[in-house]
Amino acid sequence: MAEWQKHTCIRFVERVNQSDYVEFYYGEGCNSDVGRAGGRQTTSLGRGCAHHGIVVHELGHLIGFWHEQNRPDRDTYITIKEENIIPKFKFAFDKYSNRKIDSLGVLYDYYSVMHYGAKAFSKNGQPTIVARQPSVKTFGNIHLSVLDIKQANLLYKCPDYAVFPRDFVWRSNGPMRRNVVCLRIFHSKSVSWRDNYLCYRKDRKSLSLRWSYRGALRGKRCIHINVPSKPSNESWDRSYLCWPHDGIYKFKWLTHAPRYEERDSCLEWSEPRDPTWGDKRYYLCATKDQQPIDGSWTRWSPWQGCSRRCGGGIQTRSRACTNPQPAFGGAYCDGDSLQRRPCNSQECAEWPSFPEDFTFNNDKTRPSSNEICVRIFERKDYFTWKNYLFCTPGDKRQLEMRWTDRYPLSHMLCTRIYVPEDSRGRSKGRWDDNYLCLPRDTGFPYRFVWSYAGKLPNLPCMRWFAKGGKDGWDRAYLCAKNASSSITVIDETINGGWSSWTSWNTCDKSCGNGTQHRIRRCDSPRPRNGGLPCQGNELDERRCNEKKCPASCGSMFEASSGTFASPGYPTKPYPNGMDCEWIIRVPYGQRIDLRFLFFNIEGDRNCNYDFVMVYDGETDSSRRIGKFCGSDIPSINQSSSNVMLVKFHSDIRRGYYGFNAKWSSSTVDVKTTVRTAVCGRKITEPSGTLSSPGYPGSYPPNVDCIWVITAPRGHYIELTFKTFDIHKDGRGCRYDYVEVRDGNSRDSPSLGRHCGTSVDDKFQTMSNHARIRLHTDGSRETQGFVLTWSSVTRVIATQEPTTKPLCPRGWVSHVMEDPDTVYCYLVRKNTHTWYLARNDCINSHSDLLSISNAKEQEFVTKHLLAESFMWIGYNDLEREGKWAWSDRTHQSYMNWATGDPNNGGTYRKKDEDCAVLKSNGKWNDYPCNTRFRYICKARASRLSVAGLHTTRVNNG
Repeated sequence: MAEWQKHTCIRFVERVNQSDYVEFYYGEGCNSDVGRAGGRQTTSLGRGCAHHGIVVHELGHLIGFWHEQNRPDRDTYITIKEENIIPKFKFAFDKYSNRKIDSLGVLYDYYSVMHYGAKAFSKNGQPTIVARQPSVKTFGNIHLSVLDIKQANLLYKCPDYAVFPRDFVWRSNGPMRRNVVCLRIFHSKSVSWRDNYLCYRKDRKSLSLRWSYRGALRGKRCIHINVPSKPSNESWDRSYLCWPHDGIYKFKWLTHAPRYEERDSCLEWSEPRDPTWGDKRYYLCATKDQQPIDGSWTRWSPWQGCSRRCGGGIQTRSRACTNPQPAFGGAYCDGDSLQRRPCNSQECAEWPSFPEDFTFNNDKTRPSSNEICVRIFERKDYFTWKNYLFCTPGDKRQLEMRWTDRYPLSHMLCTRIYVPEDSRGRSKGRWDDNYLCLPRDTGFPYRFVWSYAGKLPNLPCMRWFAKGGKDGWDRAYLCAKNASSSITVIDETINGGWSSWTSWNTCDKSCGNGTQHRIRRCDSPRPRNGGLPCQGNELDERRCNEKKCPASCGSMFEASSGTFASPGYPTKPYPNGMDCEWIIRVPYGQRIDLRFLFFNIEGDRNCNYDFVMVYDGETDSSRRIGKFCGSDIPSINQSSSNVMLVKFHSDIRRGYYGFNAKWSSSTVDVKTTVRTAVCGRKITEPSGTLSSPGYPGSYPPNVDCIWVITAPRGHYIELTFKTFDIHKDGRGCRYDYVEVRDGNSRDSPSLGRHCGTSVDDKFQTMSNHARIRLHTDGSRETQGFVLTWSSVTRVIATQEPTTKPLCPRGWVSHVMEDPDTVYCYLVRKNTHTWYLARNDCINSHSDLLSISNAKEQEFVTKHLLAESFMWIGYNDLEREGKWAWSDRTHQSYMNWATGDPNNGGTYRKKDEDCAVLKSNGKWNDYPCNTRFRYICKARASRLSVAGLHTTRVNNG
């Protein structure tokens, strides 16, 4: 962090309560989000990441830098040797578009700290990256390069250095008072030199200039300010102007007027009160100095005192790479900056006393130098327990304690650390198999005894207060008995037993699928003395009031203007559990302007609970204009056609006063434009070839071409793409795409929306129609596509054939690796909690989506995924940290996002027990009571087919 802060205006501030922040954690590998993502984002620094260059590299990602070899212009400078790359890491060498990476005009940097090495991810020891410039053999850096610094300063609009001499002023009558930094130039023996200053702009980066009339300053670059006209008794022969070794300027002192070519880089020093100072004679000149400066070590410091008086301490000494410090791409010093050696290795004579010499707390991340600690952890709840330490003094004999959260260590004496309230099914700790262990036969005079129900009588005890006293940790104590004592502290082991269920509470809804609960306690009896906790759930849930709620809001308006409001407005808050729709239709050729006059909807960051959504069309499959919540009045919403849909949703929590809206219509200004291409047609030929307009050149911008192929009855259509190159944005097929449908209308079953350079080889319809649509925007055009089609007679078997089961209308089918195994998928666009979403799927003879392999994940991401989060069936509701699919699919594949699952980290309430699909296909754990869209999945053989859908030809 210090390196980034030294060379840029970026500053790292420890979090207090900021909503946007970065959490560093010991995860798997070295990885980070790129740029500011909002909310909690994570950076993993796992095993092998504790190196200066790696940390500087990961901080570069946080700041907003991608890898240098991913730049869109990289092919001009390097060649990627794909044949040498480990296949699963080929994605790391992708070339990104100008939309994703903007290098701000900075040249390609072979020596950037963000550049991979020449043999990164090599499978055979051969280079994976080769420079087109033969002289470049190595890539990357462990420090920031000159161009790294330049690009970061451009990205964050950091101030540059003052320009010499334009931003400098020489003052002989006192310093300037505003917006400048002034360096006093004086000499103790020169009476006239009391009020002279060299000043430069304050809004520029500091140059750290220093003045000395007593000789050159150590650790600085200095020039001698020689003044031949001064008398010898004033001793100006020891006057120096100094600056840092890594300074941007190289200064020069002239005792004569500068040459013509130098005068634009020089500043005159004058003092009219000093008769010995010649007029037009003395000048300070400067040129930019960016020649590489190699670093050199200072001398070693003396050895520091030993960290311990006995038991094995450490002494250290250090040196710094500042003599000079490397600058402008110069080499860093070879060797170590810190040396360690053991000291006072004799064993301490005295054992630590219990409990006086023992401490247990979570207020530090690592032990101090004068104590010996064991880390207390529960890896299934990592973020809660990451800072808890159990310590003894460093000047007492070492106990060599060990901690395990899985099983007792057979070669040691282990005490079970067991907290029943933190060991239940929904609790996060699972403190039922954790042990504090001591070596056998060391002579330590105590044996530890654990109590989760307060102090034990007649024994010394210390409190283990953790988790703020929650989940039973307010009564946890570690006690000790004499190692030779025969006292039996804990008697009979008593297993826990359930109390009776309470009565069901009131249903949370009067209609529309409510929920009610009842509870029981594990106190009949409570588990004691190491007894087992109760088996089963403490909470029971059932459905109630499942009858459908009567429609109470929404309408169809067919008028040029009007008003409407949420239910209850303005006299009372809107009801809970509402889903309202208003469709506004104005005369053809006009568009709609929707203005909110009052707006008061429950708000949160993503409008997950209550919200208003506005669509540019009659259905929620139309383009969404906006999603709104909170109390800020949204700006005017304008449609592109004569129809607009407004949807309002409220959850089961408290209501607000809603909204009041007004709409009006205006005539659409029709601009006459020259169409870039004429494309699309109806096709009835039995076979043929069609291509995108302009092929083999680039397709035109801003086109919407539709081809409808019709075959005779009793036939189906096969489509085969021979060439395919449609511009793909990093977030999917949002701008340019080819859409294929099984039918002749836009409502026909979809065979997918496709872009990029790869597509399924063959598509087969069930009907005798195929609809192909090419849509492009104006951002970027590529080559397009060529496809062939043919009409195929459907074979009618004379006996009952064995056929693949088909999916009902509205469902999307997918053939697994076994050609006879077909699954059906249904994307639900309404929002529910995870529990209600799963219940809805079960009522449709399916379950929430499970993903069994990478091919199925690719299919889901490509054909089903919306931009919002969507529930899937993955959860750890039965046992914290043990993730499983709700439909009992065998767990053989995972696709978690970086840093997940993390159970909310330190930001949320640590109840993230259900999984969602993010817009990029990665998985994230999330609180189950949040409302999202969801995907249902079932075997085709389980569903009744009411209107056939398509079956894909491809396997996987």
